[in-house]
Amino acid sequence: MRKMLFVASALACTHGWGLAQTPVTAPAASVSAVPYHSAFEPVAKSEPAISAGVKPADWMQANADTGRNQRGHMDVLQWETEVEVGQSPAKLPALGGTPLWPEQAVKLALLKQPDLFTRVNMSAFERTQTQAGVLKLTRSVYRAWIEAVAARQSLAYLREVHEAAQTATELAERMTRVGNWSKAQLLREQLLRSDAATQVALAQQKAFSANENLVRLLGLWGADAQINLPQRLPDLPTSPLPATGLEDSAVRNRPELVLASINARLALTAVGEPELLRWQRATDQALGAMPAVPTAPEQALATQPITAPMLDTQRLRLSPALEEAATAQIHAGALAVAARSQTREAYYRYRTAYDLARHQRDEVVPLNTALQEETQLRYNGMLQSTWDLLASATARIQSVNTALQAQRDFWLADTDLQAVLAGAELSFADEPRNPGASSGANKGH
Repeated sequence: MRKMLFVASALACTHGWGLAQTPVTAPAASVSAVPYHSAFEPVAKSEPAISAGVKPADWMQANADTGRNQRGHMDVLQWETEVEVGQSPAKLPALGGTPLWPEQAVKLALLKQPDLFTRVNMSAFERTQTQAGVLKLTRSVYRAWIEAVAARQSLAYLREVHEAAQTATELAERMTRVGNWSKAQLLREQLLRSDAATQVALAQQKAFSANENLVRLLGLWGADAQINLPQRLPDLPTSPLPATGLEDSAVRNRPELVLASINARLALTAVGEPELLRWQRATDQALGAMPAVPTAPEQALATQPITAPMLDTQRLRLSPALEEAATAQIHAGALAVAARSQTREAYYRYRTAYDLARHQRDEVVPLNTALQEETQLRYNGMLQSTWDLLASATARIQSVNTALQAQRDFWLADTDLQAVLAGAELSFADEPRNPGASSGANKGH
């Protein structure tokens, strides 16, 4: 993924999106209804064929079905072999137009944010605030774009898993109809199909919500809201970024820190360094006058300081200018510490996400693929059943989907790192996600 755009002046190539529309506030504006397809419709159309008595015609029909291999035996995984490892199946309809990439998405979002354009008569503080707003918007757009593309990819994979579950259930219904399977076995297959349909329904909702989040950030509606996104996320980079010089870039580019450093220098000029040193000695004395705290390990948490340190203002000869200079120095230092710390954390998250994504791609997916190939060979030798083959193929697809989630998490971490390096202030409240927690191997039969 190319480096983010962090300036509001590059507005070429936006192709006039949203400029020639009917006003969005017009109540009578004609828009298309939201398309919705229930993930449970195929389930409603396939009722279990279980009866107290099985007629001879049922046996004949079942044998004929088996003889024609209708979605059974070697034909049962035709849908699976069409999906290459690491690639997204083309299940979602592609909308018209050129795919929207994040760089252009940022420009579209800026079209609806006139307050994020700098002006000649702006003060330094106003420019700093505007730049901070651009950084925040850029990060939000990039993350929304990544989530939207990944959600569409994941939905396509889960539809493949659902199709496998439908196939297994149809075969189970035939086996039950002719008396080769018990009702309990059929019910287990139907529960697996129901769970797969539930996952598709949830994935559809997630994909729709991710798309709408991006639409809101871009300020689009009507026909323009039908965003054409790429079919898949970019591949992982060959190697991760080196850690050298990252903190320097973050400190140098953070607009609030640049402004705070200027203010601190100006305030220091007004009082001089000797006065500031007197302030520092006075604060050290105030801290030293606080009640002693036990240092024994067993008492370290038993007592906490409850009184505020007191400055000797008579000896210090505290003036407003000195207090302002000290406060400005401390504020600038705190911003620098935060920038450096956030950079280190963002980079550590970035490297962790890269390692997890590479592990899923290079280790987990190939192992599941090899397991499926071995199961295929054993199936061909009549050593394993059709349901073993279906379960193995489903596990492989789920491993590819898990690798996709790890790939998504990497690009989200990359977006955060690029934002920090460009000067954005971030908070990391969420814990790193385990990409294999929600979509592990398929359950056995």
